[in-house]
Amino acid sequence: MSKLNLDPSQIAFVIFLFTCSYRALKVIIAPYLDRLAAEKGIVIGCLLAALGFLGFAFSQNYFLIILSLLIAGLGISINSISSKVFSIESFEKAVNKSEIFSIIITSVNIAGAIA
Repeated sequence: MSKLNLDPSQIAFVIFLFTCSYRALKVIIAPYLDRLAAEKGIVIGCLLAALGFLGFAFSQNYFLIILSLLIAGLGISINSISSKVFSIESFEKAVNKSEIFSIIITSVNIAGAIA
């Protein structure tokens, strides 16, 4: 982004939009992902994230940076939800799926804290 001579407020805005896109889009896309197999959601999410980050790497202007990171954020959101659904579906015979889900979330948070 330094090659585009963006000022700090523009960079902060891009980071803010990216953060909002991968966090807030989960609420919007969740109902649509219910109709999609978790495996397909993971693949689509990875492809969108890769496309977005690739676009970001080659962006030549401010608008393309924003668009690329919004696409990457959408992919991350799709992948995040789909991978959790896939994990839950993998434990179909489990009696208490909410307990398994909480273990998965806790493990992810602990791994993030350690890293």
